[in-house]
Amino acid sequence: MPKRILFAMAAIAAPLAVSAGDLTGRISTIAPILGQDQLYIRLTDTTNNAVPSGSPAGSCSNAFAIAEMGNTNFKNYIYPLILMAQAADAPITLRTNGCLEGLYPIIVGVDYPPR
Repeated sequence: MPKRILFAMAAIAAPLAVSAGDLTGRISTIAPILGQDQLYIRLTDTTNNAVPSGSPAGSCSNAFAIAEMGNTNFKNYIYPLILMAQAADAPITLRTNGCLEGLYPIIVGVDYPPR
């Protein structure tokens, strides 16, 4: 798939404005847990070593954000951008909404420039 189309799809999946549940930084760890069908991501170079809040009303306490690997939108649109950002050692914004078990911010989208 051409990069232009892939970037356009990611822009649709993730709004442009950064909100309280978002975190921007460089990917330091991608940890797939295959038995759980989950992917854990940790960022570095975040503002004040921030952890994603998951939602404006609460805070997730873990430095890793989580995504469900079986989710079709994650596999087709979000994960390729995560891999590209890690390979380029470039900043990426994780869009999160809510916390899994009160610990892990749930990734619902990403913003990875350039588009």
